[in-house]
This record gives sequence, C-alpha cells and structure tokens, in this order.
Amino acid sequence: MADGGEEYTIADIATYPWVEGARKFYGGAEVLDYKSFPNVMDWVDRGLARPAAQKGMEIPRKE
Repeated sequence: MADGGEEYTIADIATYPWVEGARKFYGGAEVLDYKSFPNVMDWVDRGLARPAAQKGMEIPRKE
C-alpha cells in the first residue's frame, strides 16, 4: 500500500493506526502539519477503509 501497490503488509497494519491516532484522538493534525503530507493521509484513509480495519476501530464498542 505504501508505494501504491496492492500488497498489504504488517508495516501498514502497524503504522497507520499511529498516524490516525495522532490525527483523531490527540488532535495533532495541525501541529504535525498533515496537510503537507497528502500521500500519507491518502495511505491512512485507504488502510482505514479496509473492512478489517473498520471492525478493529470499533474496539471497544461505543454504546
């Protein structure tokens, strides 16, 4: 995924939650200037769009 390829690796699985966590949970998008890294954000969005990632992001479930 990182190079635009179809292969989804452990590196993708291990890394994109950290980037998303900094953006969403810690409000770090502005501090880290995510707008300057559109390819990184596209990569994160592609990873998060995967069904397994969506399921994982529901843990713990919000009720």
